[in-house]
Amino acid sequence: MRIPLPIVQTPPDNLLRQALRAEESISATLTDPLPLACGTAYASEEFPNLPEATCVYLTDTALENPRATAEEITAAFQQKNLRPSQIHLPPTAPPPSQLNQLNQLNQFFPRHRLTTDSLMRMTNPSFPDEPPAQAATIIPGRAALSLLRQLAESTERASGTTNPAELTQHAAAAERLLDDPRIDNLLALTHDTPPTPTGTLYLAPANDALLIYNLYVHPAHTRRRIATTLLRHAADLAARSRAKNLLLFCNQTNTPALTLYRKTGFTPIASRHTLILTQPNK
Repeated sequence: MRIPLPIVQTPPDNLLRQALRAEESISATLTDPLPLACGTAYASEEFPNLPEATCVYLTDTALENPRATAEEITAAFQQKNLRPSQIHLPPTAPPPSQLNQLNQLNQFFPRHRLTTDSLMRMTNPSFPDEPPAQAATIIPGRAALSLLRQLAESTERASGTTNPAELTQHAAAAERLLDDPRIDNLLALTHDTPPTPTGTLYLAPANDALLIYNLYVHPAHTRRRIATTLLRHAADLAARSRAKNLLLFCNQTNTPALTLYRKTGFTPIASRHTLILTQPNK
């Protein structure tokens, strides 16, 4: 099945900046932005265990003075007795002249790993004519907030989280995102009675494009084409809303996800880098 998505040939650098702004809008929905000289911080005391709510987006010049950048970030989070979980580097890959500064920044956050995500754009939508019967029913998340909360909690349990406060945080954040009318959610349900939520994704506006955010399928329901079905509905929604591009980020080491996205018509067009800090907030 081909979906008539009106793909516009926007320069990859422009799409990368649009996608980062859309992703940042997710953080801004969860907590107020904290402007810094080096960028923008999001330090939520309400959602301290969510990476989206405890992160920093650096400006293009933030690496010029790594010590000042690190000290400013640390001070901003210490005021709220928090630690940043992610530091998103400037939207262009550090050129050779900035690698030394990047290494210096790394030294101020010794417990970290540097990850690289590909920004992917849907260029050739391709889906089965009919989704398999065992896949799922797809509904708007706003139509079943209790099921969305249920999926958020079961997701955290599947990842090993047992702290009731953390489970509540993730469920509350799922609802908070839908307080923003610009953000859409698709929820996959089984055909059982009552239905069980099995997967989800969010869609955030990126200027005249849409960004797919946090596509997730519960481990107990994998290999049933639920992710493909969610992507198909997202592409259809993008086409009906006249979005000019459909975008998503995928970690470059996540081979199964990259394979799925390429199979459904996505192509890598740019990269972004993130420091993932390994000292969680408790």
